[in-house]
Amino acid sequence: MHRTTRPGSIDDRLLIWLTVAAAVMAGLLFAARELSTEDLGYHLDYGNQLLATGHPVDHDADLYTLPAPDMPAAQRPTPGPGCWYDDAGRYRFPNANWLTQGLIAVAYQAGGVPALNVQLIVLVAGLLVLLVLLMRRLDVPPLIIGPAVLVLALVSYQRLTLRPELFGYVVLTAQAFMLAAAWRPAEHERPMSWRVVAGLIGLQLLFVNLHSYFVLGLALTGATLVGAFARRGATASMSVTHLVRLGAVMIGQVVVCFVNPWTWRLAILPVQTVLFLRHNNVADGPAAHPWTSMGDLRRTIIFEHGWSADIVALAVLACLGIIAAGAVSALRQRRWSLLLVVAGMTLVGFSAQRNLAVGMIVAVPCALAALAKASWWVDIRDRYTGHVAQRVAIGASFVPPIVLGWSIVTNVLYAAQDSPIRFGTGLSRMHLPLAATKWINEHDVRGRIWVSPLCSSTVRGFVRPRPELNMITNTWAYPPQVMRQVLVASSSYGPVPFGPTAERLDVSVVVTQPGRFLHGLAADRRWVPVHVEGTFVVLIRDDGPDGDLALRHGLTQQGLDIAGLIRSTRRLDPVPGLATWMSARVLNDLGWHDAALAMLADSLAENPSEPRAWIGTANARTARARGRDPADRAGVRQDMQRTVEALGRAWSLTHDPQLLESVTNIEQMLAGFTAEQEGRP
Repeated sequence: MHRTTRPGSIDDRLLIWLTVAAAVMAGLLFAARELSTEDLGYHLDYGNQLLATGHPVDHDADLYTLPAPDMPAAQRPTPGPGCWYDDAGRYRFPNANWLTQGLIAVAYQAGGVPALNVQLIVLVAGLLVLLVLLMRRLDVPPLIIGPAVLVLALVSYQRLTLRPELFGYVVLTAQAFMLAAAWRPAEHERPMSWRVVAGLIGLQLLFVNLHSYFVLGLALTGATLVGAFARRGATASMSVTHLVRLGAVMIGQVVVCFVNPWTWRLAILPVQTVLFLRHNNVADGPAAHPWTSMGDLRRTIIFEHGWSADIVALAVLACLGIIAAGAVSALRQRRWSLLLVVAGMTLVGFSAQRNLAVGMIVAVPCALAALAKASWWVDIRDRYTGHVAQRVAIGASFVPPIVLGWSIVTNVLYAAQDSPIRFGTGLSRMHLPLAATKWINEHDVRGRIWVSPLCSSTVRGFVRPRPELNMITNTWAYPPQVMRQVLVASSSYGPVPFGPTAERLDVSVVVTQPGRFLHGLAADRRWVPVHVEGTFVVLIRDDGPDGDLALRHGLTQQGLDIAGLIRSTRRLDPVPGLATWMSARVLNDLGWHDAALAMLADSLAENPSEPRAWIGTANARTARARGRDPADRAGVRQDMQRTVEALGRAWSLTHDPQLLESVTNIEQMLAGFTAEQEGRP
């Protein structure tokens, strides 16, 4: 006998919650990744020092570019936000991540890199479960929760890595969950329990020692309190006891912000940082201030490179649509706390790229809570509960998690987004200079090491003993003026600008990536490449303290096993075509154009639709043509012709007008070269 399912039956509810579970599992796959964040090394190092000494790091004594302690006060560079010079002349900073660093170090010392992978999975799982609980407490229908989790996971996945801010996401979502009862109309006459009061204050105490996002915890409580007063004034339906206890939470949270190793200095750090960023226009993008080199501090822009089928940008648009509709619903329902939270967290999310995830994680569930009480949604829900349309929707809800999960596991999503993230475990050898640090450890390097910005913290965290460096990715560890000087020296073209810097600071070893700096070092015969893997190079000055290593281990293109290098490079990344294209940039900057072209040919054999590989081929051909003997006219002509062909292929894939202009210029050069060769005017 055919069995029918009653409206709202157990079968329907079970299937709906299975869709939520599927969405959570798909989102959790974002945590199963090779760790590739460039900050991990210094967080691990600071955490190890904390465990060894019992004191959090607030002065980095291993940065040799810091002002000398005996420098006259009038000559010292201006400190960064929240930083200061102590009585001994040391440059110090309030380390807002000290407790997170300790937790990361505890995991690493307990189980090495696998323990860090587990820690990341646990944090992301906790965040996703808290999001589900938050939306349920806010009465968001379960059928909506699954898609909402997927959208939030897509918007946030680039920030769901092992960094202090992820710990902050978890605590902030837990605070939102505890405050959510105060955002529900049915709870307005019921006072907040003292257990919740204590929990919110305790979470704030934890938050202030984990990450500088702790100010957002105050913002949530403040919005709740203001909304409660507004409702009390308008309807008198708000319990006075509830208002008093909310006030106690607010006061308690403000007080515990001062319970940290630096008391008031850390408590006011977020405000100082915001004022500093605004004063220097950091959010507006590239400018004179060195902090503008950090792209995630720039203002959030959707479809930055034009309209495209960018799934993450589409997810952000979906969030904005939900937020706009939710804000209107909250306004009509006079749910002032929800409205303030939605508006405030949206502004936070779009203030800087690094803030987008934390803003959406809170704003979207609150907007959905307002929509869930809208009359039009209630009518739809009542009309279709138990209807065949609902069952079709339930079945369809299983499709997105399956598709998303497949795209994560196969790295299709990451490759399409041009993201360094890869599905897997361990550390990324393609995006972290792990082989470079291993080489340094094995060869007993004696001199000072100069690192490019994205290499710096990995070298700090994994070279033993702890090396002296010119910089790390902790921008609070040195004054902005020092950061500017380091960045200028690291982007110099040719041996003249960097030579005096290297000699003055007694730099013996450089660990760097492709770019103008590497190109300039390669042109100076004093700097000898001794190790190349992926996108990282180790060079040693032949007249420095480690000159003997340069003599014994120096590499040349003639002695390079190109086929072996291609094979080893392909093993660095689950997307081999991208690995070989990126590695070819290093070889080209070293002046090893034949090797670069071989690497690029392998990349194009893997994916002939990669325009950057065609552009790289054109660059390598052009560089090789310029380096040829002028008498080798046939070789020059062939390279220039192949350059035109490569640029033409790149243009056919991108339709970038600058590429077409380059083709025209090279064709004119080629025509002039031909005329000169044939003796024509």
